[in-house]
Amino acid sequence: MRTIGEISFFTLFTLALLLWVSAAQAELSASLSRNQVSIGTSFQLDITADRSPDADPDFSGLNQDFEILNQSQSQNIQMINGNISRNISWNITLMARRTGTLTIPAIPFGKESTRALSVEVMEADPGQDGVADDDIFLEVETAPGKIHVNQQLLLTIKLFRAVNTDNARLSPPRADDPDIIIRKLGEDDQYETRVDGRRYLVIERRYALFPQRSGTLTLAPVVFQGEVALPGSRGQNLFGIPFRGRGQPAQTRRIQSDSIRLTIRPRPGKAASGSWLPSSNLQLVENWGGIEPSFQAGEPVTRTLMLFADGLTAAQLPALDLQLPEGLKQYPDQPVLRDRESNTGITGIRQEKIAIVPSRAGDYTLPAISLEWWNTETGKLQRATLPERRIHVSAAASNRPYPPPLTRKPVAEQSDEETSPTETILEANPYLLAVALFLALGWLLTAFAWWRRRRPRSIKPEVKIKSGAEQKAVKRAAEAVRKTCMSGDQEAAANALLEWARLHNPESPPRSLGILAGQYAGSDIGQEIRRLEKNLYAAEKTPWDGKPLWLTISRLATTERESGAATEAIAPLHPR
Repeated sequence: MRTIGEISFFTLFTLALLLWVSAAQAELSASLSRNQVSIGTSFQLDITADRSPDADPDFSGLNQDFEILNQSQSQNIQMINGNISRNISWNITLMARRTGTLTIPAIPFGKESTRALSVEVMEADPGQDGVADDDIFLEVETAPGKIHVNQQLLLTIKLFRAVNTDNARLSPPRADDPDIIIRKLGEDDQYETRVDGRRYLVIERRYALFPQRSGTLTLAPVVFQGEVALPGSRGQNLFGIPFRGRGQPAQTRRIQSDSIRLTIRPRPGKAASGSWLPSSNLQLVENWGGIEPSFQAGEPVTRTLMLFADGLTAAQLPALDLQLPEGLKQYPDQPVLRDRESNTGITGIRQEKIAIVPSRAGDYTLPAISLEWWNTETGKLQRATLPERRIHVSAAASNRPYPPPLTRKPVAEQSDEETSPTETILEANPYLLAVALFLALGWLLTAFAWWRRRRPRSIKPEVKIKSGAEQKAVKRAAEAVRKTCMSGDQEAAANALLEWARLHNPESPPRSLGILAGQYAGSDIGQEIRRLEKNLYAAEKTPWDGKPLWLTISRLATTERESGAATEAIAPLHPR
């Protein structure tokens, strides 16, 4: 039997152990920033502990009814009258997934946990939580209303804001068609407007969508999420103070548009066979380098075919089927595909270059090229056609008859009677012969010097020693000229040429292509620049082949580099 002393000692030891364990456990507390919130509005869950808990918190229980937007952890250490206190805090930003009275479950920290809390989530009302529904709203539009499979669908998203927002973002378009092609069009537009007398800042974003299957297409809601300054804070008025200051109270707002359901039509029965090209405008053009082609047996002639289609990407454009008659061989280059974006959508461009080499002289007919496409504006099937072209191939240069060689008439020996008096005098007096030769030589030297001064000087750039940064800038400009010429982008090529010329002659740079062409008057470069200028400002835009311009620049650069006059990899465009 235990004595009373033993029982008392055991009881006291157990009580002390329980008190020690209780003191060793962290004291956890949890609170909410608001007990009533509206759907789409964030709130905070704050948890504090007076010491490090057994383990890290497990927030997975929140995912059923809430979305965790952000979470952070901080520590605070204080010393008061020699006593050190330490607090650990967790801040979790939540947003409810549904309305109703929702329970925030206990958050476990190993063996320890917080107590459960409840929050009431209501439908959003104007003025709820200090931000009205019309402070921020979305508009989503699609055009056209009726489209076919593979046809371009334009999606426009407009975000209207009357209050300042931070960390704002818009979700990209999503659809239930897994193969749909979605392309963003350019940069966002930003402007001000008034709705019902109230000022709004509008962000407008555009997309081009290409459905890949017929039937019903559902576009998911577009979601906006951002932090909005609370009432009374300095940064709430968007048109007053443009940015919310640090430390200003804010709440995260989420707004979403309605989903959109569209009916995608299949390709019409009239266009059941062949390529399916739904476009608002499709053009097929050819280019022979800006001049009427001249064919000669054994010599290549380059034919450039370009296909332009509004509302289609370049990847959707088919290869052009070219069948040449016997006696003509073709050597096609790799096609160049390019998409041109604008506010009205995408224009696909396909360029094919074919070198045609006649094997013998004669008359030939290049067959017509035809391509069927569906006009989305008229709802009818149309055909783009290049008519057939008759060409004449002349014989090769080696087979042409040469002109008869020039024969020199034999000079008859002159008799003594036919000798001129001058010759008789010179032969009789050698001194006069020497004087005549000296005067003739002087006259020749004077004529040669006069001819050298009157001869037009060749075009040479001024050789200047450039710094490393200047040389890099010139090389970048030269590469820009090459790329824009080879791609056929005439507007970009004109800008690149003028920029290159400015770098080489910053004192008096040319202001226009006409001035630049005038500085190269009479040369191949001047003619090509004139052709670019004429094509650029023509009433009707036609495709431009910039390869000849670049080749003339390259040839000039090679010539000047061999003569030691050029200091750059490619000769500058500015003549002295």
